[in-house]
Amino acid sequence: MTNRARNLMFLTIVAVGTMLRSHDLLRPWIGVHNAWGGAMYGNIARNFVKYGYWATEFGPVSNGGLVSPDRFEFYYHYPPLLVWLVSASFHMFGVHEWSARLVPLMFSTGLMGLIYLVARQLFSERLALLAMAISAILPIEAYYGSHVDVYGSIVVFFTTLALLGYARWLVSSHRRDLVLCILGVVLGCMTAWYTFFLVPLIIGHHRFVHAQHEKPRDREVWLIALSALAVFVLFLLHRRLLMASGRTEVHGTLIEKLILRMGTRASDGQQTTLMSLVARQARDFYHLYTIPVVILTAAWAGFVLKDAVNRRVQGGDWLILILLGYGFLHNAAFPSFLLGHDFMIVCYVPGIALAATGACDRLARTIGHQWGRTVQVAAMSTIALVVLASALVSTKRLHDSDSEYAGSLKRWGDTIRSTSAETDVVLVCSKEDRIFQYYADRDMIFSVDSKDKFDSSLERTSAALFVCQARQTKEHRGVVEYVRIARDRRDLDSLVLVGLRR
Repeated sequence: MTNRARNLMFLTIVAVGTMLRSHDLLRPWIGVHNAWGGAMYGNIARNFVKYGYWATEFGPVSNGGLVSPDRFEFYYHYPPLLVWLVSASFHMFGVHEWSARLVPLMFSTGLMGLIYLVARQLFSERLALLAMAISAILPIEAYYGSHVDVYGSIVVFFTTLALLGYARWLVSSHRRDLVLCILGVVLGCMTAWYTFFLVPLIIGHHRFVHAQHEKPRDREVWLIALSALAVFVLFLLHRRLLMASGRTEVHGTLIEKLILRMGTRASDGQQTTLMSLVARQARDFYHLYTIPVVILTAAWAGFVLKDAVNRRVQGGDWLILILLGYGFLHNAAFPSFLLGHDFMIVCYVPGIALAATGACDRLARTIGHQWGRTVQVAAMSTIALVVLASALVSTKRLHDSDSEYAGSLKRWGDTIRSTSAETDVVLVCSKEDRIFQYYADRDMIFSVDSKDKFDSSLERTSAALFVCQARQTKEHRGVVEYVRIARDRRDLDSLVLVGLRR
């Protein structure tokens, strides 16, 4: 393949992959997880713009509206690099949904390039393009590539970068490759917990597969572990300093969240069995990776198992196992993440793209050896068409399931901002809705669905706005009638609004 043909294919794959990932770039916060993540982390990033980094002490403030620093509430269950990056995008391009999505989109696009580099390190130039093409069309990346969440393309990018640096370091022993690995580990650990689980796999692989006793490299590999430990210690120290003044956290403390994630209870409190968890995962893989790609990955696993029996596992297969293993270790340690969060399997994207490529390579060689070049080309072309068609159908199905409810929330947010001051507290009948709060950009108290809750909530402020969706007035008739007595009620855009002043 000429350089010109290779570059053309590379750019075409990048263009197609980026186009698939940009489907919802300019839309409101839409989808189930896409909407919540964008609103939650987008609001935190917006607060860095609103209050400044020094006032927030670089902490993830989750409040809406305008509140004094002593009332800051933090959502600090994960390291903060994601919201720092999104806030930087807000500073450069303004506060928009697209400028928030632009950050994960850039890393998702960059991940295709990283997969190409890793595949070229493990296989060949031609197979590197194949691995890149598979990653470009995977439904999980096409749908969640611009997902604003800590467990998204950013942390997967940095984790893959760390693996690339490690793979190069194994061959070269150059310090620059070790630095690249450590850089990926540090930035990944600053984003989410996934990358922490890569470290023991790298250490274990080096110790049992590549160790050369008394060599400097056997000591240098521990710098990778020390870098992850340093990030974790700094994260805990920062949290402690933020909470020292008695500030609060939303959705529970870090320890409470940790214990919850280590269990297997669904959000409704119901205990989930191992079999139902496995079935849920199988469904998620079917929807987000497609059956053909999963079958190719299983075929690769079969080849590796056969090699393991014969005690000749290839070096590249070890590295693919590491890329699949870090996410598996994380999700096994925190199974509650998997309940209702289908995007948690995004961690497998590089490993599955590389595994499917390895399977195609071995199948092509086997078919060519048995039946010749013509059958080989026909078989591999058929596999490619099946993988492409299945990916596009699954991606379309994912987008078809999106709700347009976010459009209503955006309009209602405009209405609330135009009828209230930044310092007003908004009392809402319905349950907590971070998307609604993002668009209203007000301090909100949710679930104000009784007279007692209304009275106790009103005591917190001298100026408030009571809000109830018109379609929910029958459900919350008692509190709606109680609030509207002797007060001015306005019905705007399917909202019941009651201004309150004491």
